[in-house]
Amino acid sequence: MKILKLKPFISVAEEKAIEDFSHLLWVDCHRSATLSLGKPDAMLHAQHMNDLKNSLHPPYFEQTDDYELIIFRAMDRRFEISEPRSRAIAILLIENTIITIHDENDASLNSLFENWDKRKHKQIGDVLALLHLILDEIVNVYLNIREPLDTLTSEWQQKLLDPNDPFNDWNLIMQARSRLRGLNTTLALQKEALAAWRETTRYQFSTSHIIKFNDLNEHLSRIERLSEGIRTDLDSLTQTYFASTGQQTNSKVQFLAVISAIFLPLNLIAGIFGMNFATLPFLSHPLAPYVVVFLMLLLTALLLWWFKKKNWY
Repeated sequence: MKILKLKPFISVAEEKAIEDFSHLLWVDCHRSATLSLGKPDAMLHAQHMNDLKNSLHPPYFEQTDDYELIIFRAMDRRFEISEPRSRAIAILLIENTIITIHDENDASLNSLFENWDKRKHKQIGDVLALLHLILDEIVNVYLNIREPLDTLTSEWQQKLLDPNDPFNDWNLIMQARSRLRGLNTTLALQKEALAAWRETTRYQFSTSHIIKFNDLNEHLSRIERLSEGIRTDLDSLTQTYFASTGQQTNSKVQFLAVISAIFLPLNLIAGIFGMNFATLPFLSHPLAPYVVVFLMLLLTALLLWWFKKKNWY
């Protein structure tokens, strides 16, 4: 099917069309496009038009007499892996046509177009198969964040537990935890939207379709468990760091307490012999300084021995 045959269905400022050598049509366009259905009795609802233009819209599904609207969220590759974010891709299902609407710089579906040019998807024969292919491509990008996040978490762990490398990137860890929590919420909403669509869609599911979409739902559950596990690891890492820091602080305080305990009796002895009394026994004896210093050293040695015996240092 040539691109000219799109005109009865949709009018866009910029568009791509892909055919499966039969009646199936996929139109991909940007949010800057002006969309309108070709039939006078099949107009997009104004609220849905606003939804299509909103890149922050949460996952969502709604059905009308003329079309079905699914909003899925794809990974936003503009941001670092330490703060995963997503943005909305709207999918319109109109008879044998699928229309995807996304941001102009969103490359989530580019690999599908490239693979299609290489004739890698010749077996796509209906709307459900094509929809599964599109959603699966979006979901697989989420699966690819596991290894980078695991590596990043390991790096943070090494830095946190390295006494010679003070860690100051707490803001980064807190942002990662917050983004992963938001990712979990997004994934849960995507599963709900997909389930709602499967329950009410007008398209007929074959056994093959059921298996494919069950597998897609399992992928979403795996990503949800993955993000939750990484967030738990970050929480554990933070708690381990504070426990280690607390132990180091306790050791330092204990060492200072031992030093103070040693010097207190020494200061007492020095204070007694430093009093301005006219007469003080033993003060005028020629061996007095040597005896006092010896007693102070002996007392220090005894206190060190006692503290060592008690494992106080």
